[in-house]
Amino acid sequence: VLLSLRILLLMKPSVLSRVSHQVAYGLHELLKTNAANIHSGDDWATLFTLLECIGSGVKPPAALQATARADAPDAE
Repeated sequence: VLLSLRILLLMKPSVLSRVSHQVAYGLHELLKTNAANIHSGDDWATLFTLLECIGSGVKPPAALQATARADAPDAE
């Protein structure tokens, strides 16, 4: 599940902003029920990056955006 949350960081910031309430609620539920089962530093980094992006409007890390553009079918 946590790996699939990284996909949210690939969305355009404007789209992520529009779904921020839903994502925040989902992350709250995830952390409330499963925080003790999250052991990987990468997973925690994903969660905190998502919280930062949806909570304060920070743009997702450029490295993720660059990777998404390179993987896009219409990339040059």
